[in-house]
Amino acid sequence: MEKDTIVTLDENDRWYLAEETTQDGKKYFLAVIVDENNEPGDISKIYEEEKENGEYYLTEVTDEKILNYLTAVFIAKANDKLDEISN
Repeated sequence: MEKDTIVTLDENDRWYLAEETTQDGKKYFLAVIVDENNEPGDISKIYEEEKENGEYYLTEVTDEKILNYLTAVFIAKANDKLDEISN
């Protein structure tokens, strides 16, 4: 899976994969729910990409320690992008 794409998960909810990071050999995505017009909603989650039998799946990260760490990673990436824009 790649960032800047929309995927359908959980009960047919659609999620925009806004950002990605690889940590300890695992790929994670920051996802934002979108409506039928692809407009972002107010719910975001972090998913881990998993591969099984040659197919890729996203599993929601629920471990609080991992979530806190990944949240910090995604915030740092956002700050870096803001710095690039402002320079």
